[in-house]
Amino acid sequence: MENKALGRYVALAYIGAAILLAIVVGRILHAGLFYAGVEDYAVLGNKDFPLSAFAGFGLAAVTGIICFKNPDVRRLSEEVASELSKVTWPSRQETWAATMVVIGTVAFAAMYLGIFDAVWLWASNQLLSIPSGGVTSNG
Repeated sequence: MENKALGRYVALAYIGAAILLAIVVGRILHAGLFYAGVEDYAVLGNKDFPLSAFAGFGLAAVTGIICFKNPDVRRLSEEVASELSKVTWPSRQETWAATMVVIGTVAFAAMYLGIFDAVWLWASNQLLSIPSGGVTSNG
């Protein structure tokens, strides 16, 4: 994959990370204002876009631009994108086979633990002389 295409993926990753950061920071600010008893005023008269969201998006935009313009962070991001472009994904058959191995292993472990639990319950009841019917109430 050529360097220009990797640059696009890096830019899209920065945009996605900034949007995610904006949402998280906006929610944290909104919760902080709520617990402090401070009203979160609507921006431009839209109650769906409160001041906390506006501040979150502003902070995320500034953070994204600073990180994008930083040559060290930018170089690291491009190196990560370059390495990810070398990843080979498993085929559909390999994915299916691995999924079946996981499902089989989980089913075996569940049966083993279930049998162990039943045996342990029986042994505990025998040692403690508890009737197998469990506790009953006389009413």
